[in-house]
Amino acid sequence: MVDNGIALGNTSNMKPEGQAMKKMPKRTLTALKESIEHWQRMSRYKKAEPRKIEEQPGIAGCSLCTVFLRREGKLTCTTCPVKISGHFGCGGTPYVKAYNAYDKHDMPAFRAAARDEVKFLQSLLPEIDKLPKNLVDAANKYLEDYKAEDK
Repeated sequence: MVDNGIALGNTSNMKPEGQAMKKMPKRTLTALKESIEHWQRMSRYKKAEPRKIEEQPGIAGCSLCTVFLRREGKLTCTTCPVKISGHFGCGGTPYVKAYNAYDKHDMPAFRAAARDEVKFLQSLLPEIDKLPKNLVDAANKYLEDYKAEDK
């Protein structure tokens, strides 16, 4: 399979979840969250109608690719969290099945693979970002109050 001229890996060795980076730079975290939102939107598509290329599966719509893909005649993705988790060029991730299903206009298969891609990308988030926002906010408030009492 080829995406924009770049050969992608096969899905037979797909890992169910990625490996979250322990610390993630803000730019990386932002790109990862944007990619998750992109796949969440796409997972709700009812039909493969003409869309802007940025709202289709592929490099053009991926915030992670925008940040990490180096076009030097080859795919490098050196510091992309997907590559760091062991999936060079997104090979072996649900992306491959989603891309193929979208290309064939098989929307039920596409939506299922897109939901799997959301889960995969979420598995790459640092642990703190997997917690519900209200819980993180409550914990931060507690820490602020605790520090204030300590002064």
